Amino acid sequence: MDITSLMTEWSKDSIIDENNLSGESIRMANLHSKYLNILTDYRLKSKTLEIKYNKEKIFKIEYLSGNYNNPEDAKMLEDRGLEPVREKIRSAKIQDHLDADKDLLDILMKKTVCDEIVTYCDQVLKELSNRKYSISSTIKWNIFMAGG
Repeated sequence: MDITSLMTEWSKDSIIDENNLSGESIRMANLHSKYLNILTDYRLKSKTLEIKYNKEKIFKIEYLSGNYNNPEDAKMLEDRGLEPVREKIRSAKIQDHLDADKDLLDILMKKTVCDEIVTYCDQVLKELSNRKYSISSTIKWNIFMAGG
């Protein structure tokens, strides 16, 4: 799921049927479950990507430092589409290379998307919590106005 489809889905789910407030009150539990499941799923994906990023970053530091120039490393580098480093990168320049590394940027972008989905779902859940009280108050008000 991407953020745009999530936003579209919430736009549909957020509509309240004012003529069926009791039904809407019951529907809140289903919506809460739905968005909590999405939040939990993407929170776990984000953590997995964070771990993957950290491992890849350490590999890249070792690679840029020239630690994979042995003949036994050739197959592993080939599998990753890399060649042995001809010149070791100075420690001061390694961070610049990491900041521009395509593999690390791809992981970071995926993690950013997951984090945005988590933030969005968190806001949806807060809205659902507030809505529950609003619907309950409206139902009570309608009962009061009807003489009950």
